[in-house]
Amino acid sequence: MTLRPSKTFETPLGVFDYYMVDREYFPIGVRSVQDNGVSYLIASPEKALCDLILYDRYLPARSVKGLKRYLEEDIRFDMDELMQFDVRIIEECAAIGNKKQIMNDLIKIIK
Repeated sequence: MTLRPSKTFETPLGVFDYYMVDREYFPIGVRSVQDNGVSYLIASPEKALCDLILYDRYLPARSVKGLKRYLEEDIRFDMDELMQFDVRIIEECAAIGNKKQIMNDLIKIIK
């Protein structure tokens, strides 16, 4: 995610897509890290999943069951880890971002 225009970079390591998001949405669940004199921003697991859902072109039918199948089978998400997620971050993403229904279905799965 970026505050700048969307762009794709092809490198020897792979293809990296950066998607422009609203200024309000960008900082949710993001923290600054300093490591060996280098500073960078990193998303929490909750925010990373919300970002993936926000920009994934293939999403299941709008249902809790369809989303659960997407998480388990399509992206092979660790459902035990999902149950440890901080739903407040997902609620913030749902309040500002698109795909509110799917985000709310994600909250239902966690609760």
